[in-house]
Amino acid sequence: MSSISNYVSNHWNGKHSLMKSFWLNMWLITFLSILSIILYHNLVLKNLSVNTSDKLAGGLELLFFLFVAFFIVSYIWGIVGTWKRASAIMLKKDHHHHIFLKKLWAFAAVLVIILTVVEIVFNAHNFIPAWVNIIDKSINHLR
Repeated sequence: MSSISNYVSNHWNGKHSLMKSFWLNMWLITFLSILSIILYHNLVLKNLSVNTSDKLAGGLELLFFLFVAFFIVSYIWGIVGTWKRASAIMLKKDHHHHIFLKKLWAFAAVLVIILTVVEIVFNAHNFIPAWVNIIDKSINHLR
């Protein structure tokens, strides 16, 4: 198994530390994915001219869809690994002081995950139609 697939698998199975799972694998990758989507949309898609060929425009719009797909997959991956790690910490039977603080941090991570997923679900009506529109336009351009 390659080091990348090993890393992906270890996170998915909750084997990374909670700090690494939460801050690096969930938040940093999510932030960079969203930033790339925003930059690509604002710098490339908004600047397509009427002189851009339909095939090129369609390809550029489909590339946007790939950015969005990467965001969705990486966000789910980030949540699953972080949730598994946090759950494992919260289910430990040890009652030492440092374990209490770890459990508190794990609870906070799970709470953040729940709140962000709820926020995404309630705001999906704002961004899904725009993504569907871009995908539809790109498919029409490629025909």
